[in-house]
Amino acid sequence: MRAGQLRHRIKIQQNDGKADRLAAAGDVPDWTTIEPVQARVESLTGQEKIEGGQNRGEATHRVTLRHRTDVTEKHQLLWESQTLGDVALDIEAIIPADRPTEIVLLCKRVA
Repeated sequence: MRAGQLRHRIKIQQNDGKADRLAAAGDVPDWTTIEPVQARVESLTGQEKIEGGQNRGEATHRVTLRHRTDVTEKHQLLWESQTLGDVALDIEAIIPADRPTEIVLLCKRVA
């Protein structure tokens, strides 16, 4: 993968371990940045739906970054978008890439 293709800045984040306790209390868990990395972020789909009388938007992204083995679906990405500001992305799936030099993550934007 060429460095020029990795033009987006993201932070790989992990939950601080309080997620289960906080979810029960209705609080939002804290995320700690493991490492900032360069990536390619592509928007795949977007839709809006009404749930419980509220308009809820949902977006899906494909994030490609240099190969690493420490990223799992339990992590979150924080994308530093130039137009949208900081965007939190939940990792839904990790797709094996065609090349062993990269990984592809399918992510959903956190509302």
